[in-house]
Amino acid sequence: MLFCGVTLYVVLWCQVICCLVVSRYMLFVVSLYMLFCGVTLNVVLWCHVICCFVVSRYMLFCGVTIYVVLWCHFICCFVVSLYMLFCGVTIYVALWCHYICCFVVSLYMLFCGVTLYAVLWCQFICYFVVSFYMLFCGVTLYVVLWCRFICCFVVSLYMFFVFLFFSVRLLSVLRGHSATTANDLRLRRIFYSRFYSLHLFSFFNS
Repeated sequence: MLFCGVTLYVVLWCQVICCLVVSRYMLFVVSLYMLFCGVTLNVVLWCHVICCFVVSRYMLFCGVTIYVVLWCHFICCFVVSLYMLFCGVTIYVALWCHYICCFVVSLYMLFCGVTLYAVLWCQFICYFVVSFYMLFCGVTLYVVLWCRFICCFVVSLYMFFVFLFFSVRLLSVLRGHSATTANDLRLRRIFYSRFYSLHLFSFFNS
């Protein structure tokens, strides 16, 4: 029993020492492992923080950049839209002004054409009336001249025959019988007739 007690005591002390040694070793190993794990975890966490910081900074920079880009794009689109609107309004106004000018010019040209057409027709009518009047006046003058020529010709023939007749009568009287009574009567009959042709000639001349 003493041996067994001593042996048990020794065994217990060995067990305690072993447990102590093992526990110390295990604690050291575990502490080393935990330290390593903690350091590793700390490094991992720091790396994660640094990565998150870098990513957040990058994302912030990208976000600001994208925000600035989007605002610049919006401003450019707004400016371009205003410019296009101004150009469109300008082109619209220019087209309307061009259309109004073309319409006014076409109306003016139509009015000028109608006026010119009316003027030409009035000029043609005036020329036609004047030519017809001149033709009428020419024909009238021609007829008057021909009538005058015929009258003068007839009068001259009449005067010629009257003069010839008077000359023949006068010569026949002067060359006739020597009886003074008959000659006187013949001369008196010639020069003092009631209606003689010379009276008609004097009437025409007056």
